[in-house]
Amino acid sequence: ATVLPNLTAPVTSSFSAVLAPRLASMGSKEREREYLVKASLALIPIILVTIIWVIFAEPFMAIIFPNYIDSVPVFQALTLSMVPFILTAPSVAAIIYAMKKNIYIGMYSFFQLVIIFLLNYYFIPKYGALGPTLTYGITNTILAVYTWVIVIRYYWFEE
Repeated sequence: ATVLPNLTAPVTSSFSAVLAPRLASMGSKEREREYLVKASLALIPIILVTIIWVIFAEPFMAIIFPNYIDSVPVFQALTLSMVPFILTAPSVAAIIYAMKKNIYIGMYSFFQLVIIFLLNYYFIPKYGALGPTLTYGITNTILAVYTWVIVIRYYWFEE
């Protein structure tokens, strides 16, 4: 197990919690769209810090916890697999709180359950500890694409 903290999930959840009440109360598609753009731009520093953390993970571990240096590749892969998840904070909040289409997220959850099982079944024997990080990266990327397609179609292409 990795000693380095992976704070991307709590940061993303907190960011979504900030977005939710604003999106739920706006009531104007135009204002919601503008807010989504601003919220998405606010993710850039979070993603940059995440990438910097990945880059400096090995030197940090070598100095602070040299006995755990073998955990760094798993931490790096897990952290990078979270970048697409970070990108979903505005889109998922918009789907649930502004569009009020919880069913889209619920449907994805069923798909995600199946795909996580199948991918882990394949990747863990083949790649060991890195297997679940690949699964996580793939499912997070699919979630990001899925939610942003819904949001972009709703806010930029529907009247």
